[in-house]
Amino acid sequence: MNEELEQYGITAAQLDVLIALNGSGPLEQQDLQEALGVSSPTIARMLTTMEDELLVHREQSSDDARRKVVSITDEGSELLRTLEKQKEQEFTEQFLDGFNHTDAARLNWMLNTIADNMGDTSGDIFR
Repeated sequence: MNEELEQYGITAAQLDVLIALNGSGPLEQQDLQEALGVSSPTIARMLTTMEDELLVHREQSSDDARRKVVSITDEGSELLRTLEKQKEQEFTEQFLDGFNHTDAARLNWMLNTIADNMGDTSGDIFR
């Protein structure tokens, strides 16, 4: 995984931080540390690196000045979206490997028809 992420300048552990913050919103540093199961020095080093790369932002908690609240930045969110799109594209290519364009379109139509028959209202979920 780290080799795939190397081109984006992050590690798998840093990706875990971005995913956690994206899913939960801002977290106290200690809560993030516990959620990821890492030590205090490890999360501190990781967040310092990520702050330097403008992926996360830390600020003092309004409730307790001794605590830090960590949030994902716009740059961090954009990187996460880029990685998600890349993974989605890789999955789609693997999923449709061996299908010609006509067969892929037919499969898409069939899957959407099944979804419609099952009451799915999201519309064209397999595009």
